[in-house]
Amino acid sequence: MAAVYEVGKKWRADWTDRDGSRHRLRFKTKGEVDAALTEIKSQLSAATYAALAKIPTFGTLADSWIAAGSSSQGHPARATGRQAWRNGNVPHHPHEDLL
Repeated sequence: MAAVYEVGKKWRADWTDRDGSRHRLRFKTKGEVDAALTEIKSQLSAATYAALAKIPTFGTLADSWIAAGSSSQGHPARATGRQAWRNGNVPHHPHEDLL
């Protein structure tokens, strides 16, 4: 089920996903909201819709990857440049005498 209505000077898309969760987004124009709902309805019917709130952020994924302590190839995760610098493990530039 989906609905489009005007709220002040903006347009709102209001729909329910397959899990029964209600979602709402605002758009500047009615054309934008109609296009978005057409795409959402297509995804719902194809069972490919993923609610934005259920998609993990990059930060969440990065934290879990770092906590696991290894890369996708099974190698230990290396410290970032900033972490290495703080630990004093900064690799030397091969031509540092020219810098």
